[in-house]
Amino acid sequence: MTTYFYSRNAQLATLAVLAIGLVLVWGLLVREEQAIAADSTDRLDTEKLVLRQMEAESARARGNLARYRANLREMEKYRASFLENKAARLVAISSFLDETTRARGVLKERVGYQIARGRSDDLDIYQISMPVEGRYRDIRALISDIESSDLYLCISQLALEDLSGGRGTVSMQLGLETFFQGGSR
Repeated sequence: MTTYFYSRNAQLATLAVLAIGLVLVWGLLVREEQAIAADSTDRLDTEKLVLRQMEAESARARGNLARYRANLREMEKYRASFLENKAARLVAISSFLDETTRARGVLKERVGYQIARGRSDDLDIYQISMPVEGRYRDIRALISDIESSDLYLCISQLALEDLSGGRGTVSMQLGLETFFQGGSR
């Protein structure tokens, strides 16, 4: 057997078998490594996608939290400056309604005021009943002024009646509401 390894053909055949075996093993290992690398790349891409989704969700949550905190500040500001400041607001509302109806050329009759309990015990609803009469376009301008005022007036009733038979004069029953801190009766 020792002479076999000394023969040139035997050495070449052994070398060829070893080379083929080495190529096959290397090919299998390379394919396995490529499959592992592809699988790792796919998992990495999936993890990156999940991470981006989580980052986007986190950004949305931070935005929602910021809006929530801003809303809380606005609510506290609203409670402090509007709900608890009843006397000053009533005077401002009354003055605003007088000035606005006069500026728009709308006649206002017997204004009625009433306080009602809100859905929760910590809010009172201040209701204003105000019949007005004037031209339709002036009453529309009055409503626009009320809606755009910063007095937190809500229109709760609006009933129009034509008085002139087509000449443009209308009568309107206007109901307004605003809110105050509860227990103010």
